[in-house]
Parts: sequence; C-alpha cells; structure tokens
Amino acid sequence: MDGQYIDLKNLDYKIPPSALDFLENERITKFKVVGGKVFINKNDFQRHERWERRFQQGYFTIRQFCEYIGIVRSDKSLVSASFRRLVKIADDIGIYVRKLRYPLVTLY
Repeated sequence: MDGQYIDLKNLDYKIPPSALDFLENERITKFKVVGGKVFINKNDFQRHERWERRFQQGYFTIRQFCEYIGIVRSDKSLVSASFRRLVKIADDIGIYVRKLRYPLVTLY
C-alpha cells in the first residue's frame, strides 16, 4: 500500500462503523480495502482531524460538558438524561445546541 493510505488499525482512534459509513458516503475521505484490511486516505483524514479540532474549540462536546459538570461518562443513562434535559432548556437559558449526524472520531 502506498504512503497515501494508512491502515485503520494504526490510528489512535477507534472509528465506529457508523462514522466510517458517514465519512465514505459524504465523500469526506477515501477508503481502500486490500486483503480484508481497510485503509484510509492519510491526507483526507488529517484534513478531517483538523476540522474536528476546530469544531471542539468552538463548541462544548458532550465529553467536555460531562467533565465540566462532574458527571462520570461511564454512567451513560445519567449522561443521556442530563443532555436531553439540557437540549430541552437550551432556548430558555440562551445556549445553542448543535447535533452532528455522526460521532467525532477523534474523541474515541
């Protein structure tokens, strides 16, 4: 495999299948399958990583939200309930909630 593509297993992140599908379907990055292994275009993925870093600087992610209010992320039901409640009162307290169509891959 040429230097333009890297094995998904060599990334620092575990990319969920739904995120892989989104990245491919939206043509954000190119993939190749060789011998049963999935390779991702290095330049495309680095560009996407930079976009995610800028996004995380501009918005509070759920991970940052949980750390800020002191919720342990392993308690998924508490995180989910807290986030749903926040979304309900967002307009009343003057915050903007932006929901992405796929998870941020660099958080995994």
